[in-house]
Amino acid sequence: MEEAEHLRHSYDVKQIYASVKKRLSMSLPMQWYAMDNLEV
Repeated sequence: MEEAEHLRHSYDVKQIYASVKKRLSMSLPMQWYAMDNLEV
């Protein structure tokens, strides 16, 4: 049960990260590039 909750949270974080990265890529390509390189 805990693992499922963790996976759901991880999925939510990825969705948020993707939407933020998408918005940044429209106005701040260099910052988006830096963020992409910092991703683990």
